[in-house]
Amino acid sequence: QIYIAAKDAALQQFGECIKVLVEKAQLDVNLTPTSRDDPLLLCMCQNKFAHNERMVQYVLSLHADPDARASDGFTAFNLCCQNGNQAFGEVLLRAGADPTITSNLCCSPILSALDNGHTACAEMAFDACCERATRLGQPELQAQAEADRAFFAAAPRGAPGLAEEAQRRHGVPTHEEPEKTVEAMAGRTGTERAAA
Repeated sequence: QIYIAAKDAALQQFGECIKVLVEKAQLDVNLTPTSRDDPLLLCMCQNKFAHNERMVQYVLSLHADPDARASDGFTAFNLCCQNGNQAFGEVLLRAGADPTITSNLCCSPILSALDNGHTACAEMAFDACCERATRLGQPELQAQAEADRAFFAAAPRGAPGLAEEAQRRHGVPTHEEPEKTVEAMAGRTGTERAAA
């Protein structure tokens, strides 16, 4: 019951309700009652019209995992890029969100942003990938980000087969390769994909 109330409050941007649930009902901000439930942080970022940055900062201050994933592999940062919510994305990056994590079907935050026409978010994600590559001394992360950006630029928006080709480039099985499983790639960061 507490999770349902918190999820509704997150989707509706009722920050004070979440604060009350945390302080009075000891809500765990990383709680996911079932495998189909999303962590609170992801619920906040699913709303395309979200604007309550302080609410996100508050939940992050309670040790919410900035890289928590939905069942389809999307992180809060990826959802922000998909929805064009640059302000939330910047808050997540400051909290240490990994911009290289892709969905289970290898949709990177850069591709999420570009496929939905959010070029500013795509640049934010690209810059974050490059910064991470430099900080960790892993140039393959920047190369992957550049490949994502170039790949999208070469294909028309919403082109048939775009998602499958992205999966193929990342080494994720498509419906044409049933002997492999998508779960094998679930949860991998850009570093782990490059090493595979």
